[in-house]
Amino acid sequence: MKVGHVVAFVSKDGAFGGPVAVAVGQSKELAALGHNVSLLAGWDGALQLNTQGLEQKLFRVFRPFGARLTGIVSPGLLRHIWTSRNDYDVLHIHLGRDLTTSLAAAVALLRGVPFVAQTHGMVMPDNRFSVRLFDSVLMRRLLAASVRTFTLSSSEEDGIRVVSRGAATTSMITNGIKQDARGRATAARVRPQVAFLARLHPRKKVMVFAEAAARLLAAGTEAEFVIYGPDEGDLPELLKFLREKNLPGLIYKGAVAPGEGSSVIAESDIYVLPSIGEVVPMSVLESMAVGTPVVLTRDCAMAPKLAESGAALVTDGTVEQIAESISLLLSDSVYAASLVENAASLVKTYYNVTVIAGQLEDSYEDALASR
Repeated sequence: MKVGHVVAFVSKDGAFGGPVAVAVGQSKELAALGHNVSLLAGWDGALQLNTQGLEQKLFRVFRPFGARLTGIVSPGLLRHIWTSRNDYDVLHIHLGRDLTTSLAAAVALLRGVPFVAQTHGMVMPDNRFSVRLFDSVLMRRLLAASVRTFTLSSSEEDGIRVVSRGAATTSMITNGIKQDARGRATAARVRPQVAFLARLHPRKKVMVFAEAAARLLAAGTEAEFVIYGPDEGDLPELLKFLREKNLPGLIYKGAVAPGEGSSVIAESDIYVLPSIGEVVPMSVLESMAVGTPVVLTRDCAMAPKLAESGAALVTDGTVEQIAESISLLLSDSVYAASLVENAASLVKTYYNVTVIAGQLEDSYEDALASR
């Protein structure tokens, strides 16, 4: 099959995060299964995206409505979909309420190119007038026209039904990954490294991580706490906090380009994601794949699965519990190793991207039948 995976934006600072990682991972696995797969994306004009032989077609974006990611648009990508109707049997659109992917889906609909949608938790009921207007004018029609809309959880499935007013055909899949043969690479460091890697958005709770790190360092913990991620609102507060505390062991190192996150995590002894409202974050899967123990919050759809399997330390998201969990993993290497072993087992089975690619193939066949 000829498949095009459409994502809104790839950039040097990795601002679009998880959907890009998911699209690249799925595309590589589908290509390995013998399909002709292209990654189609809006582009900042700077990133050199390493997709290891996967065909990529990147198109510059413009920001007619300011800096917000939802307002970016890529005329070149829309033109490509319009003129390349026969180049793709199906489009897999990683759909959000942004102009790039929503208009890409609209163009596919107008041109008669079948598409499936994957919303990554980005299309949920929202009572703001602007969102309700956008949904009534466009999103509801796109969800109804999609051959299938992939969701990550039952709550997301319920949300899609509400937004589409029951018109969407939904199917639950999980995000997946392959076991990373590199493993963790931390032997050369004097002090263990604890990493935060996410957008600096209020939902990601970087300040909880920073406060937990400061508390542990003040108590004499021998570790280095490193923060990575592009700013989406919390960077000024973080930098102010770092200046005030002036702790050498707490560092902000800026954004990480797409594809480099797993290397950063592989060089860390613990990965901490204190955010709320997560579903199946790729950074957690990357940690599980490289063998870095994970601390996350129970406000994450995959948390019960990981807790039940003994594959991560699940907390209530408070500074106290985050700090206690980090301290436990730093002091108990046997327990940390058990989390890593159990996480590796889940990656081989439940979060196996090869299995997920097979599920996608079945949906693509349905799309071809509808053409």
